Amino acid sequence: MPPTAQTAFYKGFALLGGAQYPILGWNFNADPQRNLPAPLGNWGQYNWSEGFIRPFINLNLLVRDWDTAQASVLSSTFLDPFFTRSADAAHDTTAITNGLVLWNGRAGWTCAGVKPEAFTISGGKGEPVTMSASFCAAEVTRLLVAPSLTAWSATAPVTFKGVNFTNELADRVQRFNLSYSNNHTPDMTLNGKYGPAAWNAGMWTSGLQVTVQEADADALAGYFSTDGTTMVGGLNDVTDVSLVINGQNAHAAALTLALNNLLVQNPNSNATQQPRLLRDISLTVRPATGQGCPLTKTSSTF
Repeated sequence: MPPTAQTAFYKGFALLGGAQYPILGWNFNADPQRNLPAPLGNWGQYNWSEGFIRPFINLNLLVRDWDTAQASVLSSTFLDPFFTRSADAAHDTTAITNGLVLWNGRAGWTCAGVKPEAFTISGGKGEPVTMSASFCAAEVTRLLVAPSLTAWSATAPVTFKGVNFTNELADRVQRFNLSYSNNHTPDMTLNGKYGPAAWNAGMWTSGLQVTVQEADADALAGYFSTDGTTMVGGLNDVTDVSLVINGQNAHAAALTLALNNLLVQNPNSNATQQPRLLRDISLTVRPATGQGCPLTKTSSTF
């Protein structure tokens, strides 16, 4: 019997809301929590039934520069659903029209009732700008025929050269990780289906981790006075810092994310190592007074 032919991973792709975004891979889980009782008098686990399914998808994204024909993960189209909430009492996110389609090169899945859960953006000098995004879904069906795929362009990835922070963090950060989450929970209303009736957004949360030189650390992280009663310096309640990501091609695209209100979580943490003294600072990104979302997409021309 001849060996089974391999599946060509490079023929895999994802469609979000009908748009094709550049991805490096994904992690998809929609396994049922199967019911397998062990009743007295049975000598084996014969009885079983399907259980609850919590479809969850994490996409490892390629952060690519602006392109005339291809969707960008730094665009308003991609990012706005993460930040947008309804104006009614539910204050909920909105399911993405046309959902999420995953194709691995041989087979795939169609996900409906998809909502944007979380994303992270990371980078540093000499490192690529990386981004991942996760989504929750209410229903999943198997897909055996590949949807239409358009050819990718050769547009270059965004590099660390175009990344910086503004004001207090300008020209001070060596590497960073910015995270954001909508903290959805499943609606467990009985509706004749294995998955949740829907996913509903919780409180917005966001965090920022930065690595800086020890010479800058006291000013950024803060420190207690010699009598231990007063916090001196630090980025607590700072409201004017933004993350700026600039493209490098002729379009000169740019994304600006405002970190609305910062709070240092580890002002006294320190680690000494050779050959260069650095410090990792963890911050909670909070909403501005009277608002809810800790991040504001000030602008995007990607």
